[in-house]
Amino acid sequence: MAVQPTALGKTVIAELVAAELLHRHPGCRILFMAPTKPLALQHRETVLKHLKLGEGEVAAVTGETAARPDVWNSPRVRFVTATPQTVWNDHRNGLVRLEEFALLVFDECHRSRSRYAYTRLAEEYIRRCPYPLILALTASPGSEEDKVVEVVRNLWIEQVVWMSEEDEEVSKYIPGIRVGWVRVKLPAEYEMIRDEIKRMIESVIARLRESGLLRMPIEAVNRKVLVRFDEERLFVTRGLYENGRSGG
Repeated sequence: MAVQPTALGKTVIAELVAAELLHRHPGCRILFMAPTKPLALQHRETVLKHLKLGEGEVAAVTGETAARPDVWNSPRVRFVTATPQTVWNDHRNGLVRLEEFALLVFDECHRSRSRYAYTRLAEEYIRRCPYPLILALTASPGSEEDKVVEVVRNLWIEQVVWMSEEDEEVSKYIPGIRVGWVRVKLPAEYEMIRDEIKRMIESVIARLRESGLLRMPIEAVNRKVLVRFDEERLFVTRGLYENGRSGG
């Protein structure tokens, strides 16, 4: 599993691994998965740009791809970028043989929790492929150790490489990132919806202040304050309910 900040080259790492496998084993295939359709389509364009593969050798598969059986069955298609749920559905329907792929790449792999498609695909791949190879990519594996361990376990990861812009091995190659803000005017319909939601929230806050349950200026109330207030209210309500049941 490669853990690196955004724009540090995780996709390039996957492409280099894929290129090495395709060079060593000309008949092998690569499956690169990303959680959304735009990402899957974007990865296809990146692969075509960086690897010596033709248009017909790289295919993107999403839920909107009508000719999915043709892609999975075509010996000419050597590199497939796809959304995980689509791959899982096609696998269950017998369209995809995971063991045919020399490498499975899981982009945004921190999603590999519970029964998300990534988790099930990794399990099936390990079970079916005699020589499985998994590469997982993420910029944010989780802030809690048990969450990271869960991802590592679910994807059968044996080694984790974790780097940042400050690491000596990569810092000399990072020219720095320039960030610019582009302000976009919202469409009139969006502004109308936003104003209506704002009026609803302000109305609720006003009633809470009038009843004495909330003692702070309206401008100081944000989402965090409201969520905390709701949690405290539920806690008190639950306590009263449990005391009532126990006769307290």
